[in-house]
Amino acid sequence: MDCYVYYKASVSDEQEIIACFQRLRHSLEKLGLAPVLQRRPESKNSMHTWMETYTEIPNDFDVIIGSCVIASGLMNLVIGDRHAERFIRI
Repeated sequence: MDCYVYYKASVSDEQEIIACFQRLRHSLEKLGLAPVLQRRPESKNSMHTWMETYTEIPNDFDVIIGSCVIASGLMNLVIGDRHAERFIRI
């Protein structure tokens, strides 16, 4: 199963979002996960929409990701909620 997490953040926080994600990725790589960060090419209302992609997530993914996201500092920059959606490969 794969997980896609999307959220919004201020355009002015782009470099900080990237730095936080790099910390997040570093923590998760130690646990065998290799997330990818993307963002929409355009902004809206001075905000970017960001997407984190996780492939072949483990059963305890929610526990793992929760603590790692908090430790990365990412939640200090997210406007609103982080939305997660899961998809199975066919």
